[in-house]
Amino acid sequence: MTDILSLPPEILNRILDYLPLRELSSVCLTCKKLRDVVYVDSVWQKKCKQEYNFKSIEGWNVNYRTLYSKVLRPYGDLVGFWRRDFRCYGGLLQVKEGRVLEYKVTDANFILQKEGLINHPVFRRWISEELEDDPYAEMYLNCVLRKGVTYLLSRHEYRWFPLELPSKYRVNVPIQPGLFKGTYSAHGIEILSLDYNDDLTEVTVTKITGDPNVPASEISLFGDLTSPLVLTAEQQENLDSLTAIPEHHAMEQSGSTVRQPFRIPEHFSDRDNRYIPEFCTFRCRAKGRIAGHSFMTPCFSKGHFIVFDESKFGMVWLELTAFSIYFRVDENELKD
Repeated sequence: MTDILSLPPEILNRILDYLPLRELSSVCLTCKKLRDVVYVDSVWQKKCKQEYNFKSIEGWNVNYRTLYSKVLRPYGDLVGFWRRDFRCYGGLLQVKEGRVLEYKVTDANFILQKEGLINHPVFRRWISEELEDDPYAEMYLNCVLRKGVTYLLSRHEYRWFPLELPSKYRVNVPIQPGLFKGTYSAHGIEILSLDYNDDLTEVTVTKITGDPNVPASEISLFGDLTSPLVLTAEQQENLDSLTAIPEHHAMEQSGSTVRQPFRIPEHFSDRDNRYIPEFCTFRCRAKGRIAGHSFMTPCFSKGHFIVFDESKFGMVWLELTAFSIYFRVDENELKD
């Protein structure tokens, strides 16, 4: 029978890969050879990657064993996205390896970042895009953000809950799940999560951050994937032509994507927005949530869910004669 100590170190390393931390600690006490094998950094590097998806210790000035035992083991479960229970506004917290990024929302619902609240480039760009044609945009931006900081710092009691991001990839859907940002009138930019039900018959967009009308954690809109539409440009010319489309007007195959023209109907808001694409890949019947202040008398308003490509979708609010567009938030965009 072969003595385990006679095995090559690389074989012992592979065996130790299957042991949890408590057993590894016990192995270290048995003999010097096994202790030396346990202390090999590659063993702990694999554990950091397998258990916490931590891939590099660059900038940490410690080895993988110390990082695992002193940082990841006691605090690694905090890594990821968290949602904040903060009145109607909510909030988004992202804990990363080596830093914590907190995305806060003011009473005007502009997104801020904990370090460098005023000057974070991503959020300044997001807001600046909304004010691009306004000659007073920079002054307005700074005033609103500073007001938001004062507002947030005056409140200290709120709780954080784990936020499960939508699945990375779904088959036969018009657009992949994920986080998106959109502008809600005077409330400003809000972050939403797009996902599907189990049988892929419905797409749901839920607010991560909210406003006094429709608060965080509430459904903002949902689309019926069993009623896809293919419309001509003429059928989209005005509200009358859109509402004249019969209920049974739908494609035979649910969830199919077909390149088709897209137009914002006459007298709808944002009709002259030059950033709106002229074609879309999917359209279906949908409903969007509307409510009075303090979420009074909430109801769903009819509309059309529009997919332009993997980076953006829109909502045609028929009863509100309005259009809104949403852009995917890339996780890389949130990095420093």
